[in-house]
Amino acid sequence: MTLDIYREQLASQLNSDMASELSQERLNSKNDKDQGSNVDAITATYAARRQQELAKLEQLAIADKVQYSTINLTFMQPDISYKETTQNLDVLLNAEQPSFSTQVNQAFKDGWEILRSVALGLIQLWWLLVLGGVFYLIYRMIKSIYRKFFKNDPRI
Repeated sequence: MTLDIYREQLASQLNSDMASELSQERLNSKNDKDQGSNVDAITATYAARRQQELAKLEQLAIADKVQYSTINLTFMQPDISYKETTQNLDVLLNAEQPSFSTQVNQAFKDGWEILRSVALGLIQLWWLLVLGGVFYLIYRMIKSIYRKFFKNDPRI
């Protein structure tokens, strides 16, 4: 809008300057022939000035458009996702829970695995049984040797 206002002011100024110069020329000129050629020269001069000022205004308008230009961007995404909503999460979880017979079957399997693990753990402790047997035999040997030497001792 500022450029439009400036354009109107410039046109008004040029017209008033040209009118005042033409009226001055009519007053100063006594010959109609000289007056006609001077009027044509004044009109041509002001027309050239008007073209020059309009060119300046056009440059200002282009600069203004560049300065305040707007870029429109459009983004598109393919429809590859979907949205699902559930009413109640507890209902969904209960629906996904296994049945009673499946849970019983799983409990038997888990119990069997625990029994198997205990049995294997005891089997892995075989060395304790051997070591206990060796200590028992050593104890029995020491006791029998002790009895031979101390037959009469009532503490043994």
